[in-house]
Amino acid sequence: MASALQMFRCVPELLKAICNFEPMQESRSHALSQNLIEAMKLLFMELTERKESVSPLTMVHHLRNYAPQFAEVGMMGPAQQDAEECLSTMLQALIGQFPGKKNKCLIRELFQIGLKKKIQNSDPNIPEESVIKETTMRLPLIIDAKTNTIHDSIQKTFSYEIQKHSTATGVDATYNVSTEITELPPYLFVHFVRFFWRNDTQKKAKICRDVHFPVILDLLPYCSPELKNPIARSLAEQKASYLQSHPIWGDGEVDENERKWAELEQEEIQNEIAEAERLKSALASGRSLNEQNEEDDDQFGYGDEMEDEIPANSTSANTNTNNKTSSQGDRLEGCSSRPLSSIYELRAVLTHQGRFADAGHYIAWIKTGIMERASPRSALQPMWLKFDDEKISLHPEEEVKKTSGGSEGPIAYLCLYGRSRALAEGLNFDDQIR
Repeated sequence: MASALQMFRCVPELLKAICNFEPMQESRSHALSQNLIEAMKLLFMELTERKESVSPLTMVHHLRNYAPQFAEVGMMGPAQQDAEECLSTMLQALIGQFPGKKNKCLIRELFQIGLKKKIQNSDPNIPEESVIKETTMRLPLIIDAKTNTIHDSIQKTFSYEIQKHSTATGVDATYNVSTEITELPPYLFVHFVRFFWRNDTQKKAKICRDVHFPVILDLLPYCSPELKNPIARSLAEQKASYLQSHPIWGDGEVDENERKWAELEQEEIQNEIAEAERLKSALASGRSLNEQNEEDDDQFGYGDEMEDEIPANSTSANTNTNNKTSSQGDRLEGCSSRPLSSIYELRAVLTHQGRFADAGHYIAWIKTGIMERASPRSALQPMWLKFDDEKISLHPEEEVKKTSGGSEGPIAYLCLYGRSRALAEGLNFDDQIR
C-alpha cells in the first residue's frame, strides 16, 4: 500500500484532487470510498508537513473496510497483499469521486487506456472477424521465455492465438487476436505480470526473468491509424515550432539537439516541482490550492484578468450537495493539457523482492528533479528517491535500471510513465533498450 501511494504522489493532478477532496453524503458504498479518500488526503497532508516517518494505520483501516480481502490473516499474521491489486483497488475507489471534463471522471482522464481487439479466424478461407473495444487503467504485459525487453512483452500481449468455437463451421478453430491502442492517457501504468499460479505446487510463483524497461518509451508503433496519424502531426508541429524558436547551426547538430531537448525536459521538471511547492505551501497554511492560486495571482497581477473566467458558483458559500459537486468540478477543470504525444518518460517504479507473491517486500522508486554525477568524471544523471518503508535514500538512475530482473534483488513490478514533451525524431527501439 505504501509503495502504491508513493506512485500516486508522482501525479500532480491526482495529488491536487485528493488534497482538495470534500466528501458528500451518498450511499454506503460511496461512503466507504469517500472515507478511504479522506484518509488518503490526511495521510498525504501528514507526509507533506512532517519530516519524520508517518504511521498509515487510519489509511489501512479504511482500505480494509472498502476492500475486506486486504484484512486477510494467515498463520504468521496479516497476509501479504499484492501491490498491483492494492493500486487497482484504490484507483477504483477514486473513480466517480472526481469530476473531470466532458462528463468523464478525472481518474479516467489521467490513466485510461483505450484498446481495440480484432479477433480473426486464422483460416483465410473463412471470413470470420469480430472487433472488441476495451478500456483499462493499466497495461498488463505478459512475460515468457523469449521476453527480453518491454517491447517484446507488448508484442506478445498484443498479438497471440486462441482456440474457440466457430459459428461459421460449428467446430473449434484457431483465431488470431491483434490489439491496437486507440486512446493514450497523460500517465501510463505498466504492469509486468510476474506472478502466476502453479498447479503442481498449488502456489503463486514468480517470474524473475530480466525484462528491460526504458526511461523513454514510444508507443506510436502500437497505436491504431486513427490515433497514430494525429500524434504524428502533433509531433511534427511541435518539432517545427521548437526549431523555429531555437535554430540550430554548425557541425555539432546532433549534440546540440540532444542538449536542447534535455533543457526542455528540465523545464518541464521544474514546472512540476513548482506546482508541488505551491501545493505544499497551501497544505502548510491550511488553505485549499485554489486559495493559494488566487494569492499568487494577486501577487503577480493576474487576478483581474482571470476573474471573468471563474464560474460564479465556485466561490459560493452554499454547502448543499449540488454546489459542492460543482465547486469540486471547477477545481479539477485544469486537468493535464500536455500536447498529444505517444512518448512517455519513466516517473516511478514499484519493485518486489522475494521469490513468492505471498511473501517478499515492496519498494517505491520515485524520480526527482535532481541531477548529479556518480563520480567526478561521469556524466550528469537523474537521481531517484528510494522509499523502503520508513527508510528513504537517494540513488542514481543507473541503479533503478538494474531492477529489470534477477532472483536476488528487487524486480520491477509496476512502472509509471508520464507523457513527455520530448520529440520522437530518431527514436527507435534500439534507442529505447540502451
